[in-house]
Amino acid sequence: MAVIFVGNGINQNEGLVYSWEGLLDKVVEHLHSEKIKRGDGQVAAGLVPQRPKVEGLSMTMGFELLEFFAVDNELAGNGYGLKKSIAKVIRDKIRERTKEKDFNWYHTIHAQIMRLPIQTYLTTNYDYALEQSVRPDFVRKPSTRELQYSRMRCQTVNVDGQTKTVYHIHGEIDAPNSICLGFEHYSGILEKMRGDLLRGTHDSQIDNDSHSFHLRDVLTGVEPADNCWYLKAFTEDVYILGFNIEFAEQDLWWLLDYRYRKIRERKLPITNHIYFIDVDSEDDRKKSNIIARNTALAKFGVEVKIAEGRGYPERYRWALDWIERQLK
Repeated sequence: MAVIFVGNGINQNEGLVYSWEGLLDKVVEHLHSEKIKRGDGQVAAGLVPQRPKVEGLSMTMGFELLEFFAVDNELAGNGYGLKKSIAKVIRDKIRERTKEKDFNWYHTIHAQIMRLPIQTYLTTNYDYALEQSVRPDFVRKPSTRELQYSRMRCQTVNVDGQTKTVYHIHGEIDAPNSICLGFEHYSGILEKMRGDLLRGTHDSQIDNDSHSFHLRDVLTGVEPADNCWYLKAFTEDVYILGFNIEFAEQDLWWLLDYRYRKIRERKLPITNHIYFIDVDSEDDRKKSNIIARNTALAKFGVEVKIAEGRGYPERYRWALDWIERQLK
């Protein structure tokens, strides 16, 4: 079995997203316009507050500064209000792009990915572009009782008679509180993941404790009561595509580190492979970051493949062809 893990690079390839900096600017504009509509205070329509910009910050820290800025300027009451605005800006951008004459879901990299002979997908994207690429009329259905975290948050869609599952591991735009941004949220995810994987079934004697699986049990064929997405990093081959895996993604780096430690200890039967397909290797602007990331991935037992081609469309096509060959 195999799963494919996709990131925001596929959205960038299709013009479905703003840059990170562009997204934050749009969010501030939206919050400012909403404040004008509410008539809160003396707000001049043409004077949008300038959010703090600090060079070199990670996306995680950038969100923290934006949250403090939005609250201090009475643009948002808290982080949840800010995330609601982020969800709206993302949703509006996708709607705007898909209405353009040159856009056709069928020809997107999303649709090609969803037609791979794979049933399970993981994504850090908050949107539903993967689902919409094969079902333009897709409507999200609640899939978990989790409000903030996304251990089991997923959507299903039918593709050519097959049911495919898309795990939104960092949240969904239709459940704004689940959108993973900021140190607090990332740390909460990591805390839950670590608690699940390090707790044995014989220790689960706590009242109302819903975590009833243990990694050793799962690897020896016991069906987990909770089908959390991160178990797949130990049980199925994983193909990572269109995802930079920034060093700020502390939950994912911890997961790779923990998995490789268990492989080195040789105490658990971990035999799956994780492949990272690098479609950014030709980008000289990111070369030092790319080298650091790929080196770290290799040290953590991930097999790095460099996609070939002169531009992103060619390199994505190469990546999909390579994945299909591996699956056969």
